[in-house]
Amino acid sequence: MNQIVTCLMESVASGNVKLRLDRSAVANLGQLEDASMALAASIDGQVKIRVGNRWVLGKLRESSLDCETTPPTIVSSIDFVAEGIENEDGSLGNFHRCIAGFPRAGDEVVAVN
Repeated sequence: MNQIVTCLMESVASGNVKLRLDRSAVANLGQLEDASMALAASIDGQVKIRVGNRWVLGKLRESSLDCETTPPTIVSSIDFVAEGIENEDGSLGNFHRCIAGFPRAGDEVVAVN
């Protein structure tokens, strides 16, 4: 099951992403029993972004609160770490450290389970 962390990826560079996290989605993740999902929006939490038939994996590096938006949102940076293919059973496999295709601004970011 994919839990959406955010629907707005603001900018993409060759090695990282800046995104805007929905505070209610982050709060909902914290209530999950799966520890990796519950911590996805924390520093070093793992997230994934679909690019074609692959998932680009990343880790949250930093977060800050943007109180100038209504409602306030969390702005975070993600460092890309790998990419993999989704297997028929939904698991990820065939990992590569290099990123062959980068996500685009506006792509959905989901918690790794």
